[in-house]
Amino acid sequence: MSAHPRKPTSDLVIVDPVKLQFHIQRSCVSKTQFAERMGIGRTSLYRMLDGLEVRRSLVRSLAQKLAVPMDDLLQHASPPPTASSASPWNHGEWELIPATLSAFTPLSNGLVMRSAKVRHRLLSHEFGRAKVYDVGGMPTAVRDRCRQALTRHAEVARRLRGVNHVAHNLTMTSSADGAIWTSVDRWFDGVWLDELTDVTSTRAAYIMQQVGLAIVALHQAGIVARELSPRRILVNTADQVLVTDLELCKLLDAEGSVSHDWLRNPFRAPEVVTGTDHHQADYYSFARIYLSLAASQFSSDGAEPTDDERVLEPFIPQPEIRDAVVACLSPIWHQRPTDIRPLVSQLQELCEHDN
Repeated sequence: MSAHPRKPTSDLVIVDPVKLQFHIQRSCVSKTQFAERMGIGRTSLYRMLDGLEVRRSLVRSLAQKLAVPMDDLLQHASPPPTASSASPWNHGEWELIPATLSAFTPLSNGLVMRSAKVRHRLLSHEFGRAKVYDVGGMPTAVRDRCRQALTRHAEVARRLRGVNHVAHNLTMTSSADGAIWTSVDRWFDGVWLDELTDVTSTRAAYIMQQVGLAIVALHQAGIVARELSPRRILVNTADQVLVTDLELCKLLDAEGSVSHDWLRNPFRAPEVVTGTDHHQADYYSFARIYLSLAASQFSSDGAEPTDDERVLEPFIPQPEIRDAVVACLSPIWHQRPTDIRPLVSQLQELCEHDN
C-alpha cells in the first residue's frame, strides 16, 4: 500500500474564454440569451469568460448542450505565442492603422473575423484591407473546416484577378502553428451597402447592375458566391461597387461540401444550406438585396427583410425589370431565371438612358 495516498480529482476546471466566446458569437445571441439557452447562470458564464474556476459538472452539461467534447472547452497549457501570432496585423510588408480596427464579426461558417486598413511599409501610397481570423482555440474539426474556407477566398480572388467589382486579394498568410490567418485585399475606400442613405431608384439600378456584373464574373469563373448580402458589398463615393469577403464561395469544379452550422442570413437562398446550390442561389440573393434596397430595410442583424414585392412597384417602374427581379425571388431554385445577364443588361440600359 502506498505511503502517499492519491489526491482526489478536483471538481473545478477552467474554461478557455476564447473557445467559449466563439460558441457565443456562433449562436448569434447575447451573453444573457446564451446563458438562458444553455441553462447556466449569468454569474457562472462571466466566471468562465474571465478564466475563473467553475464546477466540472457545469462544463460537462454545457459541452453536452453544445454537442462538443468537454475537452474542447477547457483551457490547456500552451507555449508562448510566436511573433506572428502575437501581432497578426503587423507582419511582412503590412502594418496596421489602429483607428480602423473593426469589431469582431461572426461569419456563417463559424469563423470570427476582424478587419482593418493596413499600410504598405515600403510603398507609401499602397493600402490594403486586412482580415485576421483566430482559429487557434477552435475544435480540431472546426479548425480544419475554417482553413478550407480561408484558402477559398484567395483562390477565388486569383481566378478573378483584374475583374471589376470583385475584391483583389494581395496576400494570404498564416502563423507557423496555423492558429492565426491573415488575408489582405487591395484597399477599396467605401461603406457597406446597408449604410447608404437617400438611395433613389436610379441610384439603386446603377449599384445593382454592378453587383450583377460581379455575379456574372463569378459564375463565368465557375464560382457561386452563396453568401451575398449588404455586408459583403462596398460602395464608394462615386457609387462604384466591390463584392468582397468570399470565404464561403463554392467552387463548382471542386468537391461539394455542406456545412451543418450555418448562421442565419436572410439574403441567402434556402437551398444553400442543403448543399444543392446552383448559379440561381446568387440570383435569389441579388433580388433580396434589391428588394431590401427598395424598402430601405436591410437586415444584417438577423431580422427578416421585407417579403412584400409591392415595394418594388414605385421603386422599379419598368415592369419588365421588376418582373425579372421578382422571378429571382422564387424559393424553388429551378423556377428562377437560368441567366441573370438579360436583367443586368436591362439595368445598364436604364442607367445609360437616365444619364
